[in-house]
Amino acid sequence: MKIIVKLLFIALVISNSLYANTHAGKHKKLPLAISLPYLKTIQPYAIELGSGPMDIHVFVDPKCPRSQEFMTLVSQSEKMQRLYHYHFYLYELKRFKSHPLITSIYSSKDRLKAMQAVMIKKTTIPTLEVNKKVRQIMKAIEKVGEALDVYKRPYLVLVRKGKQ
Repeated sequence: MKIIVKLLFIALVISNSLYANTHAGKHKKLPLAISLPYLKTIQPYAIELGSGPMDIHVFVDPKCPRSQEFMTLVSQSEKMQRLYHYHFYLYELKRFKSHPLITSIYSSKDRLKAMQAVMIKKTTIPTLEVNKKVRQIMKAIEKVGEALDVYKRPYLVLVRKGKQ
């Protein structure tokens, strides 16, 4: 099982690298010194998992197959949860039209369980009424995603806890 988890993680990293290389020149990852202040503005809205000494900020789309693979990998690996503290932000890839699903997850009482149900178990969750606070959360995450040029999912930013 550990080997499978490692292989899946390596495959995810390689596929993201290959995707990034095919789009080289179009997107530039901002330095951490510039990215971190943006991330701090939305950190209170993060859906958190894990307790490790290194923070990983992850932008995911709940309908994106790569995001689903990553969520499955992280959720099922106690070791990854011990090594990293994940901060998940739901950020739509326009081709998936996941905006209503994202609003339902952010509107739910237990966001982590709702996100895992949708992304791992492929469960349909009820569409919930969107309130002002959820709209603000989604708008704030969208602004940061645009500022950081988040163009793929999952989009990861690693931060050692001492750097914050």
